[in-house]
Amino acid sequence: MITIERQIWDEENEDPPKYVDGSTTEDATFSFVRPGYAGGALFCDAKRPAGSFDFWIAESGGWFTGSVSGSGSQTLTIFYGGPSNNIVEDAGAAGGGDRHAQGGEPRGSGCRN
Repeated sequence: MITIERQIWDEENEDPPKYVDGSTTEDATFSFVRPGYAGGALFCDAKRPAGSFDFWIAESGGWFTGSVSGSGSQTLTIFYGGPSNNIVEDAGAAGGGDRHAQGGEPRGSGCRN
């Protein structure tokens, strides 16, 4: 199972500014996944595949992207704002690969679900 935790940069209520807990999603669904074993195939609205994979999650008008390897439960943390911000407007800019010019989704061979 993949758990997504969200941390929000708070400059207004904290002195000095710091991250505060946001929401948590258990058993996350990814907007897109590209499993290592699938020869570049892209799957939409997918749960965790077996083995290693690249992922994209649509978040607040941007993308949280990355790679996961191994098995077992894992926790991924999304940081909104501040020095650790990891939400990007362009999925390709975060190492997620190319994206379609208009839609923001990663470029692939089409979704296979």
